[in-house]
Amino acid sequence: MNHLKVKADNKFDFLIVFLISLLVFGDVGGALQPVRFFAIFIFPLFLLRFASINICARDKNILFFFYFWLFFSVLSLFWSINQAEGLRQIIYYLIHFILFFQLVVFSNKANNAKEAVISGWLYVLFLTLPIAIWEIVTNNHLSIALDSSLFPYRHASVTFGNPNAYIVVVLFALPFLLSEMLRQNGVYFSVVLWVLLLASGLVLVVNSSRGGILALFIYLFIFALFGVSKSKVTGKNIFKFFSFVFFFGFLTCFLVLGSDDFFARFFDRLSLGVSSFFSDPARLGIYISSIEILFETSFFGFGIGSEVDALKHRGVAAHNSHNLFLEIIIQFGVFVFAGFLIFLVKIFVPVFHLRDKRSKFVLMASFFAFLPVTVINSSYLLMPSFWLFLSSLLIVSSVREDSKMNHA
Repeated sequence: MNHLKVKADNKFDFLIVFLISLLVFGDVGGALQPVRFFAIFIFPLFLLRFASINICARDKNILFFFYFWLFFSVLSLFWSINQAEGLRQIIYYLIHFILFFQLVVFSNKANNAKEAVISGWLYVLFLTLPIAIWEIVTNNHLSIALDSSLFPYRHASVTFGNPNAYIVVVLFALPFLLSEMLRQNGVYFSVVLWVLLLASGLVLVVNSSRGGILALFIYLFIFALFGVSKSKVTGKNIFKFFSFVFFFGFLTCFLVLGSDDFFARFFDRLSLGVSSFFSDPARLGIYISSIEILFETSFFGFGIGSEVDALKHRGVAAHNSHNLFLEIIIQFGVFVFAGFLIFLVKIFVPVFHLRDKRSKFVLMASFFAFLPVTVINSSYLLMPSFWLFLSSLLIVSSVREDSKMNHA
């Protein structure tokens, strides 16, 4: 199936594709981003469908956890050190939780929800990467971009303002792109997929994200394992092999032929290595402070909306944790954090029961790259793309949908 041609077998397949595709607008609209606005707009339809379906036990447990998280968030306002920000974030969380379950509910009514999910994420790449390449080539940016003095080098942020935010969105989409490349596609569509992969790799390298590049190589390594397993030496497999060689050769040539400033900056960051995720002074200070915050707040956290103020309170130079797990711990303590870990387990564990190769790949690639992907941006819980990514993984991990994917 050509996933750039939306095959909406019914309106719910289309709604899944459209909802994910709205992420291309990024931060346009500020608090009322198009994806949030649309989630609010279709909320009545969501309620009608939610009341008419029987959700599985796993989804009921996740729904109960979200109720608990919202209840705890409201309760934490009593001890939050930034109640105004906390009130604002409660509204965001409520919308994002609704957004998460809208995708899940629509998947119960869709004819082929997993294929619709893949289509949505392909559109995100297809519509944003041309802008990203334009930014890199011309060193110009959209008006929504943050002050260029904050990023005094060539980079791509598209509609997300912050290059780190766009990196994360690209990384969310890549497992779905690669899963489509595992399918037998026509020549022209295969070329489109390879162009999207090359462009994604270029963006990750130019933006010089250690976490992004590490996640990319994890994706490609797992993709190679899935690609060669049970495969024969055919012309198509030889083509795929040399395409990989070309891909890495392309990135190498870009680095070598790039400007001295880019070359030095890239390898300066890369020289810090994987250990820098845990041992560079700024991050180490954040980790130590997070542990101290847990004990200081009797494991309840500083309350919703308090991440920045809590770190300032501890005298940390960085104003954000740049770490999903610390973002949860600092604000909500160990109880919500433990629930979130169980939530992730419920998403990833079904990989052992799935038969479809591409579904297995998406879950495995996302699982092994989850840590580097979640230590890049300044915030994750306030990103609609993060919740749609988790919802997409939940749909992919659905055993009920597995037979549809297997025969697609």
